[in-house]
Amino acid sequence: MENATKALIIAGGVLITIMIITIGIYLLGSFGRTTSSYVEQLDATALRQYNTEFEVFIGREDIVAQEIITIINKVQQNEQNVNVIIDNQQDCITWDEQHKNDFLQNNIVITNQDGSIQNLYSCESVSYDSETGRVNEIKFKKNVF
Repeated sequence: MENATKALIIAGGVLITIMIITIGIYLLGSFGRTTSSYVEQLDATALRQYNTEFEVFIGREDIVAQEIITIINKVQQNEQNVNVIIDNQQDCITWDEQHKNDFLQNNIVITNQDGSIQNLYSCESVSYDSETGRVNEIKFKKNVF
């Protein structure tokens, strides 16, 4: 009888140990999924924030030269791989300060007597990298009146 009691105690201990190990493995997997989900959520938020800097121009036809220079400066300062194209000119990112100042002086907003405005730009398109989903190109076109 004593041996049977000891055997039941040992079996109960083994069963409790197996249950504790199972719960530990379950919690470890659950915490791992939560952490990776949190990291994915942070990455998605950073991507949205990054793309929003460029997407604010989509559909706009009243973009002034200062806004375009601001985008060029952001891309240059942060060394982002975004190609800014103005009127099919591909090398806008390589502009130095003199070139930027010339662009600003040549594109001062002018209001005509008939009320129309000259030297405004529109966003022709925004392109995304197929692998990362990040904006990799934005095209601006001068409005013609």
